[in-house]
Amino acid sequence: MKNIALRADASVRTGTGHLRRCLSLAQALMACGAHPYFISRRLDGTAATILRDTPFEVLWLPEAVINEPIEGEAPSTQQKLDASQTVGVCEALSPAWVLVDHYGLSSQWHRDVAQALKCRIAVIDDLADRPVACDILIDPNWHTDHRTKYQARLEASAALLGGPRYAMLDDRYRQGPKYRFNPKVRSIGVFLGGTDPAELSAMAARSCRRAGFDGPLEIATTSANPRLPNLMAELAHDRALHITIDQPDLSAFFARHDLHIGAGGGAAWERCCVGSATIALIVANNQRTVVPALAELGALRWVQAQGGTLEQALSDEVYTLLHSPEQRQALCEAGLGLVDGWGIHRVAAWLLARQLTLTARLAEPDDEALLLSWSNDPTVRAQSFSSDSIADADHHRWFTDKLADSEGSRIFIVHTPSGLPLGQVRFDRLDTKRWRINYAMDAGMRGAGLGRALLRVAVDTLARQFTAAIELIGEVKSNNTASCRVFEGLGFEHLAGEDRHSNTRTYRKAWHPAGK
Repeated sequence: MKNIALRADASVRTGTGHLRRCLSLAQALMACGAHPYFISRRLDGTAATILRDTPFEVLWLPEAVINEPIEGEAPSTQQKLDASQTVGVCEALSPAWVLVDHYGLSSQWHRDVAQALKCRIAVIDDLADRPVACDILIDPNWHTDHRTKYQARLEASAALLGGPRYAMLDDRYRQGPKYRFNPKVRSIGVFLGGTDPAELSAMAARSCRRAGFDGPLEIATTSANPRLPNLMAELAHDRALHITIDQPDLSAFFARHDLHIGAGGGAAWERCCVGSATIALIVANNQRTVVPALAELGALRWVQAQGGTLEQALSDEVYTLLHSPEQRQALCEAGLGLVDGWGIHRVAAWLLARQLTLTARLAEPDDEALLLSWSNDPTVRAQSFSSDSIADADHHRWFTDKLADSEGSRIFIVHTPSGLPLGQVRFDRLDTKRWRINYAMDAGMRGAGLGRALLRVAVDTLARQFTAAIELIGEVKSNNTASCRVFEGLGFEHLAGEDRHSNTRTYRKAWHPAGK
């Protein structure tokens, strides 16, 4: 069992997002057989409150050496002391990985910790405002080119997991109910951060009333919000307003309201996953790029004060969406298309790729949409012998026929221990002994080194259904070096004389039921 240390803080000043997403990741790591534990500071009571009822061990660092700055990295002396203290509390546990989610810590800290603990380093970041020295960098925010974003900050050898497919959400956002669209705005939800650092919740409520909405309003916040007493007093007169405090997650909150006003941090991805229509406000510097990008993608509406007050601008946007169900529905659909809720499991699989035990099962009718999304991935289409996108109706007919023909075709879905669908392997029977292989890996897992394991577990599962060896044939494009390495790494022989085209390679292997 691998020990994995997660270094993150929380406070009224910096919010709760860093620590909460690491908690979600810790759950996925534990489901995969790892032993995650936390390293944190008591900057105030916020972190202790969040970690109090979790199943994870917490190693508390001494006095507040770093009170994470609003901008930029911490001074060198503070980083050195923090690194030394981090090493001191977790050295006995010999972590294989230290994952750090902290804007104040940079490459100096990463190198000091990696060298002292002889461990690998993973960094969660979205600012790209300081040098980092890590094996894996995770940036769940949207960007057109994450490599360019970090070009001056990150070594080229590091794996870069970029985009909302790595959004680190609690499983309840994926597993819980989605928002069911209603043309009428029956209620509005407001969540502007666990500590409401910009003090905008009351203003948001006033904006809704100013827009003419007199229905139920619900504001979500936490007991760590130092402004909570003032907020309750200021809005006490509004009998149709309710303040919800310290919910373990907000999945049900996001699903029950027809319109949301929220910040552009991690909760933006949670709302996308649930399918909520959102008006977003920027409440922290790390949101200044992601909110406009999501607005450009049509996943939310962005409000800023332009020639007037923010309250007036927000009120105008609320009024627009109150009277435009079509625009609200478009926001819901765009958000759902961006975030599938598997982000923590993808990150966990990257960290634990070398020790994962995979399983394969036969595809079922409910897998149709998943298989279509894998098949229409741009990289898959580029490496296929037909690069045209597959229409929904065509795929439905094809998939239905394949499931009905169990003698001629077998499709396996391969999963990680935490349930992540890693990819699919399809076997089409050529004759009594020979099967042709086609496979595809989830786009978020390419490069993690799981290709051989994916193919091996599917082939072993198929082979166990027969008493004699089966012959497997694989055909790939010559420039698909990753797939060529997978086949060759599993002992497949390249049959140069049987290549159908100059740009293809044909592989063959006899596979016995025991996988030998």
